[in-house]
Amino acid sequence: MMKLVEFEGVSKSFCNTKEEIEVLKNLNFDLKGNEKIAIVGPSGCGKSTLLNIISGLLKEDEGKVVIKGNVGYMFQTDNLFEWRSVYKNIVLGLEIKKKNIEDYKEQIEQLLKKYDLWEFKDKYPSELSGGMRQRVALIRTLILDPDILLLDEPFSALDAQTKILVNDDIYKIVDDSKKSVIMVTHDIAEAIAFSNRVIVLSKRPATIKKIYNIDFQELKNRTPLKARSQKEFKGYFDAIWRDLNES
Repeated sequence: MMKLVEFEGVSKSFCNTKEEIEVLKNLNFDLKGNEKIAIVGPSGCGKSTLLNIISGLLKEDEGKVVIKGNVGYMFQTDNLFEWRSVYKNIVLGLEIKKKNIEDYKEQIEQLLKKYDLWEFKDKYPSELSGGMRQRVALIRTLILDPDILLLDEPFSALDAQTKILVNDDIYKIVDDSKKSVIMVTHDIAEAIAFSNRVIVLSKRPATIKKIYNIDFQELKNRTPLKARSQKEFKGYFDAIWRDLNES
């Protein structure tokens, strides 16, 4: 299967007034078509820096990064504009890229109906639940048809129950649309439930401690909620927990 992202010996440092801080060190991994990868690691280890390199917001200092396809980036907060309706928020990216919105009208309508937002298209973000806001933000990203979707702690602002339900919603949306995903999260259970592979980073400077292939052998029609009840789930959780807590 084609590799959409390749990191080969990638390192990144930042300089402040006193010193140079090495953030990423010699990272090697790839993302294949229609694959979902989760990245976990200690706070401040450079997970968001990694996503910023993939998106082109930052440039690696050493190594090689190969990106094949368009990249969509969904940040920790939904970044919806409160003075714009749901529909107007969704078309924002199209406006910025000077696309003809009429060409996307049917597609937007299909997505809104498919993900239970059609009746809210003229509502404002303040009238939506946290989960609905995240779905709007995701549709806004997907309407630009990215090949690679970057999710930076997309569920961190939600309460525990809503977080699990929205995780399921987002999984179904990206799975239906055959998108390849790299998700950064602090939540080990979320990473295992959502992804095909989990990459565990060390403390800064971040190196790759281990990559887990997540395989639930008896699970059909996978969703994150179903994955949490599988017999293999606890084994993956305990192993990744140990990795993160080793010095």
